[in-house]
Amino acid sequence: MSHNSGEFMPVVVSMLSLRWLSQSLRLSLFALIAITTGVAVPTLGACLDEASGPDSGTQVNPESGFDMEAYRTAVFAQRQKARQLVLLNEPLLGPEAEDEFTQIGRTYRQLLTAGPNLNSAADRKVIQKGLEFKILRASDPAIQISPKKMGDVIGELRRDLRSVGSQINNAQNKQRFREDVMKEALTHLKKLLSNNMDARIFALTAMVDLEVVQAGFGQKRILVLDAVPATFREVLADPEQPDAVKSVATIQIGRYLRKADTLPVEQMDLARAMVKELSRFDTEDAYQLSLLDSLASIKQAREIVGKPNPIVFDAFIAVMSDRNRFIHVRCRAAAGVGLAGYDSQFNFDPIAWKVCQLSVEAAQFYNKAPANALYQRCGMDLYLAFHPASGGSSDADNGMLNRAPRSGAVKDAYEQCLQIAGPMIFTQRAIPNPVLVQVNTWTQANVPANLNWDSSGSGKPIVP
Repeated sequence: MSHNSGEFMPVVVSMLSLRWLSQSLRLSLFALIAITTGVAVPTLGACLDEASGPDSGTQVNPESGFDMEAYRTAVFAQRQKARQLVLLNEPLLGPEAEDEFTQIGRTYRQLLTAGPNLNSAADRKVIQKGLEFKILRASDPAIQISPKKMGDVIGELRRDLRSVGSQINNAQNKQRFREDVMKEALTHLKKLLSNNMDARIFALTAMVDLEVVQAGFGQKRILVLDAVPATFREVLADPEQPDAVKSVATIQIGRYLRKADTLPVEQMDLARAMVKELSRFDTEDAYQLSLLDSLASIKQAREIVGKPNPIVFDAFIAVMSDRNRFIHVRCRAAAGVGLAGYDSQFNFDPIAWKVCQLSVEAAQFYNKAPANALYQRCGMDLYLAFHPASGGSSDADNGMLNRAPRSGAVKDAYEQCLQIAGPMIFTQRAIPNPVLVQVNTWTQANVPANLNWDSSGSGKPIVP
């Protein structure tokens, strides 16, 4: 298994060559994906081989009946698909492309900033050819082999995209021009989604930079081209895309949600696509973690069309209860209930009890390998379910203690859970058995009489 910690924090993407890293560092594929997206990766012991399973510190509940052999077979098949993409060598530009761009480069840059005559086919052609070169060269293995060259390519494209329409004074004309250019850029980025692994990562990363309206005076939020989230959903739904690619897409969905001004219906469309992927049994834990991280950035509490199902919280609670999943994945779902959107019909009392119950299970695994860095993050995830990560204004509504400030049940569950989460975060020493017995006794004695956490009746009841 690969054990990507994921992050709820904004992701800073550093485009590195997967091929160079795999040859030089001998890292697992998902570790490479995590590195290219700026995500920290605490690993479990040594780097993982093709058919590795979880170590003794991360076993699923032995009574769950989980078919580990079927899981390992599915993961192996996914890794093979991904490695085939790493080796793919099909550059989309010919050797003459650079010379052709040199001839139009100055005009291209001038048109990007000043804006062309929208009726000029010649000007449009220059922009099209310029963007084609700037984007499709990311498919060239001669560039991908060098982290510096790949970084230069993404850096140049971002500078070009930021400069679009910078000399246009009329806001409406600027927005219209930027939208046209971003549509053209997306057309070429989509071509990379059928190329090799580096090209696909490049494309998915760059899509979040397709800003139609940029942040500025009087504009606090950014509008990203509306076709971008639809493209992310297409990637998640495509059975031909390896989970390694889908994991990158999911991380970029999280960036998009944190960065852009999104409509509630768009959030629910993305949430639905991610929840569907999360329901699969055959995905690596790294992919599950990225799905949970990005779902935590959904601020719309319920479906907009049809029955108002709270699909994000339903997913978090289902994962917490699913003993067929690895314990660190279940703990990450717990963090989500302190971060994702909610409304006044959510009752956090039974959810808090469920997190406390989960902490007892987590402690049993933690005590087998307390020095394992993975469990430090598990403890933090349990803590984040109750408490904001910081005292900043952006965290003011995060954590169940803030979301249900008058609830004695939430406060009691937090105090019990903290006896487990605290040592996991700070001491990395086994939790004494009397503490485990005490927390477990409290949990068993305080099962909520009503496990329906959604007073509207749309949410699925908690399973003890």
